[in-house]
Amino acid sequence: MNLSSWLAATRHRAHTLSRHPLLALWSAGSESGEGRRLAPRLRPLACAGIGLSVGLLVALSAFGTVQWQLRQDQHALLQAAQSALAQAFQEVSAELAQLDPQSNAQGQPNIDRASEPSCDIGLREHLARASIQSLLVREFMSQDQGGHPCSAFGLISPFWSTGELTKGQVQILPAEKLRAGIVMAQADHTARGTTRLAYIEPRQLTDRLPAQAHAMGIRMLDLQGMLLASLGETRTSQPTQSVALQLNDWPVTLETRIGKEAWLQTLKPQALGWIGAWALISGLVVRRVNLRLRAQASRAVKLQRALRKRRFAPVVQPIVDAQSGACLGVEVLMRWKHPQRGLVPPAEFIDYAERSGLIVPMSDLLMRQAHHQLAQVAIAHPHLYFSFNVTPAQLRTPGFAQTLLEIFDGQPIGPQRVVIELTERDLVDDQVRDELTRIRALGFRIAIDDFGTGQSSLALLQDLSIDLLKIDRAFVMTISENPHGQPVLDAIIQMAQRLHLKMIGEGIETEQQQTYLHAAGVQALQGYRFSRPLPPSDFEVWLEPGVSDRRSASALAREQAQLVEVMHQLDAARASLQKHQWYRFRRYTQVMVGSQLIDWMVRERACTRAHALRLGQQLVARGWLAHVASEHDFEDAFLFYRLIPLSAMSETMQSHRINPAHPAQWLGWLQGPHGIRPGICNKGLLQYRDAVSGRSIVKALMRTGAMSQADAVAAGIHLMRTGHLRHVFDEQGFMDSASEHYHFAR
Repeated sequence: MNLSSWLAATRHRAHTLSRHPLLALWSAGSESGEGRRLAPRLRPLACAGIGLSVGLLVALSAFGTVQWQLRQDQHALLQAAQSALAQAFQEVSAELAQLDPQSNAQGQPNIDRASEPSCDIGLREHLARASIQSLLVREFMSQDQGGHPCSAFGLISPFWSTGELTKGQVQILPAEKLRAGIVMAQADHTARGTTRLAYIEPRQLTDRLPAQAHAMGIRMLDLQGMLLASLGETRTSQPTQSVALQLNDWPVTLETRIGKEAWLQTLKPQALGWIGAWALISGLVVRRVNLRLRAQASRAVKLQRALRKRRFAPVVQPIVDAQSGACLGVEVLMRWKHPQRGLVPPAEFIDYAERSGLIVPMSDLLMRQAHHQLAQVAIAHPHLYFSFNVTPAQLRTPGFAQTLLEIFDGQPIGPQRVVIELTERDLVDDQVRDELTRIRALGFRIAIDDFGTGQSSLALLQDLSIDLLKIDRAFVMTISENPHGQPVLDAIIQMAQRLHLKMIGEGIETEQQQTYLHAAGVQALQGYRFSRPLPPSDFEVWLEPGVSDRRSASALAREQAQLVEVMHQLDAARASLQKHQWYRFRRYTQVMVGSQLIDWMVRERACTRAHALRLGQQLVARGWLAHVASEHDFEDAFLFYRLIPLSAMSETMQSHRINPAHPAQWLGWLQGPHGIRPGICNKGLLQYRDAVSGRSIVKALMRTGAMSQADAVAAGIHLMRTGHLRHVFDEQGFMDSASEHYHFAR
């Protein structure tokens, strides 16, 4: 076996082994490991900032919690003190009611003389006896109509603020000067103008308080906020807040003030818990941000964003007759319209899309776009068929057959012109077989793609009615390498002939391969020898010499004229259709609503809503009408669209054909001994590992390749478009900047 034959066999074995499920899982793990290694992370400064921010939030939460807890505790203690003081005031009020300052020791009533103070020996003895018997009152007093207070020691000067008392009224007055405390005044029912007084010291009330309330310190205020007395311990620190409570049935307010000592005493036992919470939350936030950065750099997020932005576009590769060379049909392939790299080949994303399940919505989008973009080709060439790749995962999706029928409804591509190519990267079970049977019953044809490299080809040939068999490129490549024949390839061809299956040879690149397959009986061929995958617009040009059906050409002309007429009408009615719209607090300027556009088409074109919807979809497929966010096809819904300027209508997707020797040479310069080595790059608060800046790439190319700065920048752009160089977030183009960072593709 020569070297080229051994290399081909090795490639074939590697291609076959790579599809094994266990190896697929291993490769997925390796890919995730690469993503972790290349993903950006927060710089230490950003981590410290997050820690400080979280610490501030935790401190505020701790202070708020302590404040709430202290207020709850103080309120509970005030409620206990409220009950005790209300009981004490009730007892003093009862003692005042029993006091009879108008009776002397011999039981003879005093003569009420307004001109002389009334404080005889009998009254003083009576007041002294009542004061000794009371447990709460320090001294009972009596004040006559003239305002002269009498105590057990005789007439005294008032040490409280006096006020007029109505009959039966109770008033609590603050004691002034050196005799701190409160004075309870109650009008006498028996003698007009006489007032009974009880002087109460604070310590006598403090003894009635619960132990905890006694230790916290309570201030007694009247309803005007004047201090009556201070009970319990005195706070030495500056109070930070106060808690007040109205005393039941008495004109007194109880107040306690919370000082710094109380804060610290409450906070100290919880300090370790709050510090642990701060460390835990900071670590979780930093980890979450790093995971988010890693996810943004992951392939799954890039594919999801591209799917949401509808950046997957169809390209077609012709399938020609092996004898005449005439085009029989096309295989519709998927390309990723990257905003900076251009058209990304499927080798970079198809395998991952299949493993992640994104292949299902991606294929649906591809078939819908291809149906609209290939409508003119289908009208001009009614003999062409269109082939689409489908995986078993798609066939397991509920309603897949109905979705196919809705897409290919015969206007102009119907089920009879569609071939479903089954790829065998997954196992085919009974559910897939049933779905294939259902699809074939609807008129679609079934083909087996990459025959001989999958997992269940022979079982499918035995159980299903297959229309086409596609011979894998790996077997076609062996034609020019083995002069004694290709036993596996010949066996596949003979088996297909016995089963009366039409065959398509894939990957035809040389005349020798074409001649061999044609001589062996293969009916159709596909490969670079005939055409590379082309955008639909380029495929129309490729087919132009074969247009011979006048009716198809006239139908194509009518459709084009109809779309142009619709565009002229839309352009004329733009002023009335375009408006400023608000959606989710965002203002969109000069947009058209999809449902209103359909109403306008139904009214102006005198057509059905279904036909108007079809016209709108064709306009979107041609790029003449676009969704504001590129996330929706044309729909009969409250969606916003904009008309594309006439200068942009002729723009089509362009593939970048670069000499493959140039990127390899540039990479050799960059990764050679005199090039650059990837390392840690910083941008703002982010840190990227195994990355290089755009400025360093340009300087390295200028130094090692003797290139000008403009040529070095152009080389960087080409490296990105060919996939050899990638931006760290894969959304920016190549720039000669020290702040933009890139990875070398592995």
